[in-house]
Amino acid sequence: MSRDSAACAKPPHHRKRALSPFSTLAAALVVLASAAILVTVTPTTALGLYEPADGKLIIGAWVDTQDPKDSPSGGDSPSQFNARIGNSAGAFMFTQDIPLEVSPYTGATVTANLSAVEATNTDAILIITVYPKKGFSGYNDSDVKLLVDQLDNISRPDKSSRKVMLRFAPEMNGNWFSYGQQPKAFVAAFRDLVTKIRAQTKRVGIIWAPNAGNNYPFGDPRGDADVATLDTSGNQKLDNDDDPYSPYWPGEEYVDWIALSLYWKGFLADGYPHTVNNEAPAGFVETMIQGGQEGPNPKFPFYTMFAQKYKKPMMISEGGAAFQMAYTNPTTNTTTTLAPGVGRLALQRSYWRSYLTNATFASTYPLFKLTDLFEFVKTEDGGVTRDFRVSVDAETVAALKADISGAGAGRFAWAGGFRFGMDPTGTETLPTGTATGTVTATASTTKSAATAGGAWGTRRVGVGGGGGGRRGVDGILFAGDLENRKVVPEVAALPPGIGLYRALDDDSVGGGLMPASYAEGHPLVHGFNGLPKQTLPVAQITVDLVANMTTKYTVRRKADFEPSWAPAAFVLADIQPVSTL
Repeated sequence: MSRDSAACAKPPHHRKRALSPFSTLAAALVVLASAAILVTVTPTTALGLYEPADGKLIIGAWVDTQDPKDSPSGGDSPSQFNARIGNSAGAFMFTQDIPLEVSPYTGATVTANLSAVEATNTDAILIITVYPKKGFSGYNDSDVKLLVDQLDNISRPDKSSRKVMLRFAPEMNGNWFSYGQQPKAFVAAFRDLVTKIRAQTKRVGIIWAPNAGNNYPFGDPRGDADVATLDTSGNQKLDNDDDPYSPYWPGEEYVDWIALSLYWKGFLADGYPHTVNNEAPAGFVETMIQGGQEGPNPKFPFYTMFAQKYKKPMMISEGGAAFQMAYTNPTTNTTTTLAPGVGRLALQRSYWRSYLTNATFASTYPLFKLTDLFEFVKTEDGGVTRDFRVSVDAETVAALKADISGAGAGRFAWAGGFRFGMDPTGTETLPTGTATGTVTATASTTKSAATAGGAWGTRRVGVGGGGGGRRGVDGILFAGDLENRKVVPEVAALPPGIGLYRALDDDSVGGGLMPASYAEGHPLVHGFNGLPKQTLPVAQITVDLVANMTTKYTVRRKADFEPSWAPAAFVLADIQPVSTL
């Protein structure tokens, strides 16, 4: 993690991107039609995967969803974060290991919490950080395949339909991870993983994410560090004259986004570990991405070297300002409460004002497109407990919201409503059916689930979504199953081209209609959190109906409906319960 501050050189404010054939033709036609008039044409630029428009910034968060008994900031969720800041964050980060960790409590593998992001009912990006904690030789092809399938399933329009990014082996230039400071092994592993992902799906945004290079090489190198490769200055040692980034660069064809871990903890003069609460300098984030006094060596300006050179969008993949709370002496095991210094609000506001709501920063670094706020309380650096959160303290979050509002409505790219069945990249569409007909079937739902769904008996069940409901694939799922984890055939005797499906979850049930021709071969929409599909015998679920309810479904094909959801698909044009729960 990064530590310090100051000023730096500024790059040009523009970038060039290739014009599409359409843009080039349009420009030519304008010139031909107006030969006597000087016409300037500004074509629409091509953006990277999940990159917002120029001038826009995505605010994301890494929230602490751990059990509160295990973490002082635990018990949080994306939905709670959104409620606190009064907006829908555009991205949320979760982590997992490769190979997957197995929970000592449940025996289940631990994966990124897709369901927590789905619970926001937004189209926020899921950023998955994957740590190879056993090193690059500590996992095998099966582990890689499992990860590739997971990423594919999360982003497929017929499964979770979620924008997803991968941040693999972050902070690889540091000495605190087992895989750190091994550039050749990192590059080989990174390229291999990206090649396998892209052979299966083009919907995964790839993030390359070293640690900010201030105080590089972060103390003594690891015992297994590849010092020969890292000694870019050729002075036979690893020091601040060496390039902290380039030895780990896998090549522009393997990267969609570039990123840094970037934190404010204090000035070098404060000593280590940092325990003094000071404001960050006005140019702090600029210094960290470009170099300067007390920051990284300005010989290695990260933004210029990678974002500008390769025309890649940039993010702070994790970052924040540390409010120093307490210090526990590791020798005596005594804890001392630290002085508030300038105070939490002044400290954290100085950090976000150095970039987040800074108009000069935005115009100077137009490729800076996303920041992921580290919403944790963490004890680190030999016993210092720090609170990085900006959304919990009432005074601080009120100031943040005021500054966000003051930056203007057009500055931030907030998440929109979730639209199931839509390809996140906008390049694929789901297959559609052609059948029409009237279906009478036993409803596979309970009174509690129907009530939670908030949609029973309405004329558009699921199209607008109920509180606990979820839209189905080319059809409708109603009353529950927020994650749409498991979908299995329930009734076969239906009109041609229509299949009735029942959704199963840990504590809710639902049902819906979709084209049987599409559903064939997909007895389960997807497995838990995007992992491979599971198999359940049909008999196991067909006898499990509850409530004596029949519902008349009139299903028809409609080319244009509910523009806030999806294009052409099967819809329930009319829903009339035969009886009422």
